[in-house]
Parts: sequence; C-alpha cells; structure tokens
Amino acid sequence: MNFSECFQQTSDLVAYSPDGNFVANAVQYRLVVRDAETLQVARMFTCVDVLQFLQWSPDSQFILCALYDRGIIQIWNIEHSEWNCKIDEGSAGLIDACWSSDSRHILTTWQFYLRITVWSLAAKTVSYIKYPKNCPKNKSFSRDGKFLALLERRDFQDCISIFNVNSNWQLHKHFQCETEDANGIEWIPDGSGVVVWESLIPNNLIVYDMQGVKKANFQPTSSTAGFRCLQFDKSASLLAAGSFDGRLFILNTVTWKALCIRGHETEIDSVDTIVYRQENKTPDLSLKDLKSIRQSMQSHYALVDDKKTELPLKEICEQTEVATGISRLGFSHNSQFLYTVNDAHPQCLFIWKISEIFKLHSVLIHKESITDIAWDPNETRLALATTCNNLFMWSPSGSLCVRIPSTPNIMNVSGLCWNKNSKSLALMGSGSYCVCFFSSDKRLSEA
Repeated sequence: MNFSECFQQTSDLVAYSPDGNFVANAVQYRLVVRDAETLQVARMFTCVDVLQFLQWSPDSQFILCALYDRGIIQIWNIEHSEWNCKIDEGSAGLIDACWSSDSRHILTTWQFYLRITVWSLAAKTVSYIKYPKNCPKNKSFSRDGKFLALLERRDFQDCISIFNVNSNWQLHKHFQCETEDANGIEWIPDGSGVVVWESLIPNNLIVYDMQGVKKANFQPTSSTAGFRCLQFDKSASLLAAGSFDGRLFILNTVTWKALCIRGHETEIDSVDTIVYRQENKTPDLSLKDLKSIRQSMQSHYALVDDKKTELPLKEICEQTEVATGISRLGFSHNSQFLYTVNDAHPQCLFIWKISEIFKLHSVLIHKESITDIAWDPNETRLALATTCNNLFMWSPSGSLCVRIPSTPNIMNVSGLCWNKNSKSLALMGSGSYCVCFFSSDKRLSEA
C-alpha cells in the first residue's frame, strides 16, 4: 500500500463519488473535487458559508452541500460547472438534507421535524410531507429507488407513509404502525415491504408489506432493552439487529425467527477465538523533539495466547451519553462475516463468522476507542480508525497495523471511506486527509 500526500479538509467531510471516479472534500466554504486516481483537482466550487455536510447524488453528477446554520443548501454539477442551485429554507431552520434515489430531487427537513420538503431540480417544483418522526432512521428508499417509506408521528401514534417516487411523490399507502415508539424504518431488500423497530420496551420488530398488512412480529424476551441498529445481509436472507443491552440477534427473513442470539462477554476464550491486541513499541526518548518521539512509538497487532482474555471496559468518565449496547454492525460484501461494536467495550471490535453457526471469529483490542469502521466493497477485509496515526486492517488471514507517514504533521485518523473499486481508501482526521492506494493483485496478508 502507498499513501498520498495530505490535503486540507474540515469536519472530516470527504466522500468518493458512487461511480468511483472522484473524491470530494470540504475546506471551510470551498468544495474541492479531485480525480480519484491522480488526486489532481478537477473542480472547485465556493459556497456562501462553511460546509457542514456534503453528499454525492446517486448518479455521481451532482454534489449537495448543506450549510445548516444558514438554512441553505447548495448543489453543484460536476459535468457543467457553470450550473448551480441554491435552496434557502429561511427562518424555518434546517436539520437534515439528502438526495432522493432518482438524483433529481432533494429532501430537506425543517427544524423540530415539522415537515419534509421535496425539491425537484428538473421541474423546479416543491412538495411537502408533514409529520416526520423525530428518530434516528425516519425514512428509507427501496433498493430499486421507486418508493420512499416515511415513519411519521400523528396524534401520539406511529404511522407509515409510502410514496411513489416516479409518480410525482404520490402517496401509495398510509397506515398505522403497531409500535409505541418506533426508532427506525428500513426497506426489505427485495422491496416487498418494510421493517420497523422500537428502541424501548416492548421492543417490537414488525414487518409490513406494501399494503400495510403485518406479516411478522419479532419480540425478544422482556429483558431485552430494545433495538439500536440493524442491517440486512447482501442476499437479504439474514437480518442482524443489535440491542441496547449488547445482544446480537440474527433473524431468518423467511420465517422472521431468531436463528441465534449472541452476547458480548467481558472475558474471551482465546482458544476458540482469535484475539489481537494493539501493542506499542517503546518510544525512543533520546530523540530531541516530541514529534520524533511520537513517531518512534510504532504500533503492531500481537496475537494473544492467554486462555482467557479480559476486555477493557468503558471508562466511567466517558459515560456521558445515554445510548449503550451495540452502536454499529455491518456485514462483509459476501455476507460471510459480521462486525459489531459494543459501547461497553469501545476499544474492541467483534468479528463473527456467519457460516460456522455464527461463531465469534476474532476480537481486536485497541489502545483508543474505535471511531470508524468500513468493509471493503469487494474483498473480505475491513479498515478501522481509532483517532491515532495508524491504519488498522483485518481479514480472515490476519490483521495489520500501519503507521501513516506524518508529513508535515502527525495525522490522527478519525474517519475513513472506501472507493467502490477497492483500489483506494480515504483517511480523514486532524484537519487533513490522505489516500491509501492498494495493489489490485495483493491481499491483506501480502500488503
């Protein structure tokens, strides 16, 4: 692997285009677009204020830039730099913005979730959707992009509205949801319906078809603290759901029954599970300056041979947020592995092997808390960041810890994102970003 020079960025706003040809980043009020291969500047746009969010359109032709404090959205065209669009929500406030699946509409959410506005770039028309629910995942597009499912709150009751994107956002179906306080909604990958889940007791996970008919209701034991995150595997045959009490549920999407339930233990049996621990080389204190001393303190993964390995717990002083349990999870591209992060052990990454009765395959223990994780889109390997100047990687064949060249300053990585072709990985942190390039004919064990 080879690292590029570092480029300036703000707020870790760096993103590859969906087609993999460009990488965009924010530098205060400027939007810089580079060629993903050469990293030469291809386009540069100037916004009216500091960027707080950016997102590529699904067709890679446009970039949405959100200036939340100003209530403004600016859209830029990569192919025609003279074209631009500005959306001003004014005093209503702006808390969220995103592209629709057709790349020709933008959805903005008013402050306090009063309503969602649908802006048409082609027809220059505006539509409004009332009563969006204030929850982490209140809307979802179907995989084919034809429908939008929106979770609403009307008269103290959860509701679901399904809109037809291709028919001028006409309402396809509206129905009440049998949840007391839904936390999110997600389309079933085959487009046959949606899944809605609750974050608190009675912690239901309910499946509805396109007509609002309830097809299934999964409810774990009363002691389960509700669902925090979930994800379908690529084949849509499995659904992984993480709860607030640190339990992992794997559901069969045909029967909607639990195939297994796994906990996150504080002590790992190193005989049955591969355990890697980050170890730091003793720094060379004879060096003259602090920067050189820090650079000499290189890290590596050490294979733990102890029969039992106790995992580090979250520091009490860090427990400032109410949210606990599994904060994120994700399937590999081939659905053979699944990673989870439990907030009780923020420095640890749990990797489960699906094909072996959902066995805990590996645990990676780090010095700092994990800040970002990303699977390779085409290979069974993942990259992770822990706000230090190292890139951590894992594959079934082993693990890897690489120090990022510090030029001119030490770069502590807090975020990362893959290019869709797997040839490069963007690393963000410390007000800059660099790109790690991979050889297409090499695997992690050979890197």
